[in-house]
Amino acid sequence: MKNIAISLQRALRVHARGGLHRPHGQRALQPVRPGLRRASLRGRPAGFTLVELALVLLVVGLLVALFLPPSLAMLEQQRRKDTREKMQALEQALARFVLVNRRLPCPANGALGTGNAQSGLEQRPAPGDACANLALQNGVVPWRSLGVDGGMATDAWGNLISYRVWARAFNGSQSSITTSLTRNAGMDMSLCDPAGSSPLGAGSSCAAGSAPLAFLAISPGAGPGDPAWRQMRGFGICTGLPCPLTLPTAPPGANEAARRSDGNGAAYVLISHGGNRYGAYNVAGTLVSSAAGPGPGPRELVNANGQAMRWTGPAPDPDPAVDNTFYVDADYDESPSNHFDDIVLRPSVLAVATAAGLGPRPR
Repeated sequence: MKNIAISLQRALRVHARGGLHRPHGQRALQPVRPGLRRASLRGRPAGFTLVELALVLLVVGLLVALFLPPSLAMLEQQRRKDTREKMQALEQALARFVLVNRRLPCPANGALGTGNAQSGLEQRPAPGDACANLALQNGVVPWRSLGVDGGMATDAWGNLISYRVWARAFNGSQSSITTSLTRNAGMDMSLCDPAGSSPLGAGSSCAAGSAPLAFLAISPGAGPGDPAWRQMRGFGICTGLPCPLTLPTAPPGANEAARRSDGNGAAYVLISHGGNRYGAYNVAGTLVSSAAGPGPGPRELVNANGQAMRWTGPAPDPDPAVDNTFYVDADYDESPSNHFDDIVLRPSVLAVATAAGLGPRPR
């Protein structure tokens, strides 16, 4: 033990002097200086090698390929869900408007966007009850007239929700519509008797003792020119194209979901133009004329905004082609040739009147 202690003491003294005793003719072993040690470390390669980087990128690419498509699909489903909820809230707001005013509002002009003083206001020139032609052509939800926030009238993709209503235009061929639901008392069916059978005059509101279908549809066998023919109101709804024209005496066609000759025409149609945005007005008032993705399919062309209401009946009396006044409500379809991602809400005239407390009442 004593010898070991003496050896350690000698080693420490040697280290303190900076070297070891050496025999004559031999070079002393020099300790490595700190600066040299750092220089040698700097000279070594740092970071990942190219092989390691390639492996990391490969793993990241595989993870993206596995998880990104499902994530995008889930985001799209959530947007569609949020938009449907907004449209259902707008349906309730429209019912409240009908309850107070006994009519539906005219559309707002989508070309005004959201930054104009007239944005979101129904375009119903006083003192008449017709809607402005531009509002019917570029129709969006009149959120200010409904008393709701502008964000409620935009879908989850940031575009204005289109609003088509059965209404008389201020001028032009559509001014021949005599059953406008935007005219004073145009939605009031409270005098209709569900069991009644009294006929109505052309364009009139319900009279005491009259039946709802006399208010909404036409009498069997009535043709163009008959007063009962003019009683039809509301839009036809189709699920696909072509949507063949059918007379009231014939059963509905294969693609007809609702036709006003049966009394179940849609009072109005709310349309979100979906993820490809085609046919929508954005908040700047610009009509989206190019699809952001697949489409537009032929059914999306029917629903696109920026075109006159689908009214084909000549003045003064519509002919059987009046049933061509329709919009499309169909399931989501990703096929390139028939793409359809619109979201549509289209309550019947009777459903809107009933929701507002203005439906038929027994006498």
